[in-house]
Amino acid sequence: MNKPRFAVADVEAALVKASGLITPAADILAKAYGSCTPATVRNYVKRHKRLQEAVRETVEHALDLAEHKLLGAVTKGNMTAVIFYLKTKGRDRGYVQRWGYVDKDNQPSDAPRCVVVELPYNGRDDPEDE
Repeated sequence: MNKPRFAVADVEAALVKASGLITPAADILAKAYGSCTPATVRNYVKRHKRLQEAVRETVEHALDLAEHKLLGAVTKGNMTAVIFYLKTKGRDRGYVQRWGYVDKDNQPSDAPRCVVVELPYNGRDDPEDE
């Protein structure tokens, strides 16, 4: 029995429906054609620029959707979302989380002490100056 040959358009449609994920796209094709493996879909993607672009576009779309949901959570005051957003998107503004061992003076240390979250100076007065 010959393996089914898929039209590039069919593989593209499956990839778009599966949000650019290989295994779900293979499952979609398997339901339509009787069989398809993730390796087959990967091979199609490797050989066809059109499919590479389809994967890239669908992944970008999914990232946009996830970021939109994250911003919705930030808007609603979800502190976990706020912290995550600042740690990832706020780096240029000075929101940095550094993992490592530091002493009481924020200097490197061999002993575990704490996780340091550095917040940018935003013009607030230092409480010690009052």
